[in-house]
Amino acid sequence: MTVLRTIGWALVLLAIAAAGHEGFSWLLSGTYKAFTLGEMWASIDRGSLNLVQVGIQRYVAPWLWEEVVLRLLLAPAWLELIVPGAALAYCARRRRHVLS
Repeated sequence: MTVLRTIGWALVLLAIAAAGHEGFSWLLSGTYKAFTLGEMWASIDRGSLNLVQVGIQRYVAPWLWEEVVLRLLLAPAWLELIVPGAALAYCARRRRHVLS
């Protein structure tokens, strides 16, 4: 449970960092542009993103990339990270045993 809780909090921290990146770029430019999960992944490692795209389109199903994965990659990164992060952190929380 400790590993899941740690992963959950790491995802929450990444979501906060992505929201901070959006806010900082908004302050600098004066216009809002969402920092997408695809942009975040590409800034970390563009090669693996391309390999995943080719693998899904060639070996799984071409429609899966267009209809599902691409939509997830174009969503704001903070939203995509906060939901599973908060869910993991909540589900793997320490439970206090109540003695009755």
